[in-house]
Order: sequence, then C-alpha cells, then structure tokens
Amino acid sequence: MTDQVLEQAVTNPDFAIGLLTKLKEEKEKLAAAQQQIAQQQPLVVFAEACMQSDKSLKVSEVAKLATKHNVKIGQRQLFTKLREWNLMFKRSTEPTQAAVEKGYFEIAQGVKQKPSGEPFTWTTTYVTPKGQAYILDRLKKEQEQKAV
Repeated sequence: MTDQVLEQAVTNPDFAIGLLTKLKEEKEKLAAAQQQIAQQQPLVVFAEACMQSDKSLKVSEVAKLATKHNVKIGQRQLFTKLREWNLMFKRSTEPTQAAVEKGYFEIAQGVKQKPSGEPFTWTTTYVTPKGQAYILDRLKKEQEQKAV
C-alpha cells in the first residue's frame, strides 16, 4: 500500500473496511479457481495424453475409456448420446460429415465376400484422439450438471 492509501485507511474506517472486504473477495475467488483447477487436473492430463496419441479407437473402446474416468456409460448409451449431439446419423453408426470435418471421427471401409461369393462393403467408425477428448469432456460436463 502507498502512504496515501495507508493514511486514508487510518483516517477513514469505512475505506479500510472496503479494502479488507475486497481482499477477502479476491482470496475467495482465488481459492475457488484453485479448487476448479484441482478438480479438472485429471481430465487435463487425460486430454493431453489423448492429443499426443495418434491411435483412434472404436466407439465401444471409448465407452470403456469413459468408464475408467468415472463416467459410467455403455456402447449403446454412448451411440445414443452421439446421436443426440448430432455427431452421428439417426439409426446409424456413421458420423455426420460435420463431425468428420471437425476431426472427431474417421471411417474405415473395406470389401468382404459373403459366403455366397457376393461382395459386401463394410464400414467401421473410429473416434480420433481429438474426438475422444471432446466426448469425454462433454460427458463429464453433463454428469456435473446432473449432480447440481
């Protein structure tokens, strides 16, 4: 504090009370911010690990991964959520074009032969590391909102 502020605090008790009140509010804000950082630390570590990884996972594996991070969800429930968020087409396991363009999903395609000899085209949806971080973050946020 400057000499002028000290003098004003000594001569005007209301000024001193105002300063102390502001100090208390700032300390409370700092404590709340530090608590939020501590709560989000595990998710940040996971997100950083995902972003460094270059391995895309199937949706079922992402559901298992979410369960490891205290978000209890199965494969079918996760597909339902992805459809709610318009990341997947309704009644399908294929991602929307927008979700692919955002880098959340990849699609693998191939051709197999049926026992009858007829060719069959298959597709598998994979969640990219960026998509994994996005999905887990959004699931965590929804879980926190339900808890409130």
